[in-house]
Amino acid sequence: MEDFIDKLLLAESSKKCYRSLWKIIEPYLDSSGELTVKVQTLITNMEKEGYKAYTIRSVLYLLKIYFRSTGRNDQRFKDELRYIRSIEQEPVAKALTNEEATKLFSYVEKNCTPEETAAIALGLFCGLRVGEALGVEDSALFNGKLIVNKTIRGKTKTRKSRAVRPPVWLYERLLGMKGFNGLTEGDINKTLKGACAACKIKPITFHGLRHTFATMALESGASPKLVQEALGHSSMNTTLDIYWSARGSLLNPEKFMPDFGGKNGNNVGDT
Repeated sequence: MEDFIDKLLLAESSKKCYRSLWKIIEPYLDSSGELTVKVQTLITNMEKEGYKAYTIRSVLYLLKIYFRSTGRNDQRFKDELRYIRSIEQEPVAKALTNEEATKLFSYVEKNCTPEETAAIALGLFCGLRVGEALGVEDSALFNGKLIVNKTIRGKTKTRKSRAVRPPVWLYERLLGMKGFNGLTEGDINKTLKGACAACKIKPITFHGLRHTFATMALESGASPKLVQEALGHSSMNTTLDIYWSARGSLLNPEKFMPDFGGKNGNNVGDT
């Protein structure tokens, strides 16, 4: 059934990526190529299994291609395509503004578990990836610093370690925690989605919190080199591309890092 991928006018590397995504879809197909569940159920299951938002959107895009390749035009396929288009058109924030970030974290502190709050804070105040945040252990904390050298699944993306300095309140909270109580990446993104809805702001993924950290730090006048090191980027271009994508402009020295109600701890540049 994945033969349709071979017919796509794409580079072999792209086809290889699609074949990998197809392995996620395949268990949900019967022998005739019909989906045995609704697309919405497939998305829910992927979220529970911890797939990132980008992977889920990529799977949806591949499903859309697959549906069209079958040539079918019955009502179910029309409904599924309509649902996929509605998800694709749903606005997702690349980074939060000062006001949105303050509003979101205030809500999270009041309404989410200590583990959820700590994980979200690691993204928003330290720029960690979601897997890195959920992989934090007591042994990585010393002298006010957090050594980022692993993820919940193993090694970091760049396979290198880096040090960040969390705000004091977050450092102390992490010291008193016994892990993240089985939280998955899907759990955290689901929590964020609900929090954004409650705050009436555009939904943002955990990776968007990381982008928020980067943009706020750069707007505060922090050295791009320090921000690059905090994020664990191998290239300065990646760091600056995030800012350009989120804000559409270069550094504005008149803007300053918000204190999130005194939460940020002025941690950028202290590592």
